[in-house]
Amino acid sequence: MKAKILTDSNNLLTMFRLGAIEASLVDENNFEEEFRNSYKDENLAILIITRAVYNKNNNRIDNYRRDYTMPLIVIIDG
Repeated sequence: MKAKILTDSNNLLTMFRLGAIEASLVDENNFEEEFRNSYKDENLAILIITRAVYNKNNNRIDNYRRDYTMPLIVIIDG
């Protein structure tokens, strides 16, 4: 099982990659595609999403969280 972060911060992207955690830089143009690719990955256990990304996409994320339990979606400040 693995973890992944969706962030809009280059600094967090680098830090998580150095920690061997998959990371994707997202914005309003590619969030939906990255989010879909993430939750379709059967090996993904934890999807970490930064607060800034969550605030821009909270309806989409909350709808997914309500309907599915995997992967576990965690919101972090960053």
